[in-house]
Amino acid sequence: MVRLALYAVLGAASGAVAATCILYLRLSDLPHPSLPAEFYLYPGLIFGLIFGFILFWMDNTARPLGAAGFALAATVSNALAVTFWTTTNEPIASALGAVDSSDVMFSLMGAMAGAIGGGLLGYSSRWLLKVTAWPRLLATGAALGLFLPLVQSEAGFFAFFILWQAGYAATMATVVAPKRA
Repeated sequence: MVRLALYAVLGAASGAVAATCILYLRLSDLPHPSLPAEFYLYPGLIFGLIFGFILFWMDNTARPLGAAGFALAATVSNALAVTFWTTTNEPIASALGAVDSSDVMFSLMGAMAGAIGGGLLGYSSRWLLKVTAWPRLLATGAALGLFLPLVQSEAGFFAFFILWQAGYAATMATVVAPKRA
């Protein structure tokens, strides 16, 4: 139970740092066709680095190469989830006759993107960390993606990243078994 709480707190901190970096640590001032590059990079990279380190140092679950692989997998998984959302949100909303900025569409597309990001990282963890219950991470990503409409306000923006990363981290605590020294 302590481990679950610790993972959730570290996940919340990771989400807060990621949201702060997206808003205030610009990679470039060039115009972007969809979302700034910060959305693609920071959430996965920060989460991956923090938990890669925790899995290696604290839990003794990952070796150094596995921890680095986890950070890379988290970065790529997030980037692919964001890419999915940015390339499919408008066409799917149009096909359904919905306004693409509606809360319902944000939630549905967030759930799909969350399933992609959470599922890819979970599946990668299958190989990197010997996680057998990776579909639970996919389901968690999808469920947390339903909260995507929160990003439409500044306070909600922070809340979304904190909630998503804390929830995913808490689920990780239940599916990644720490090795005993």
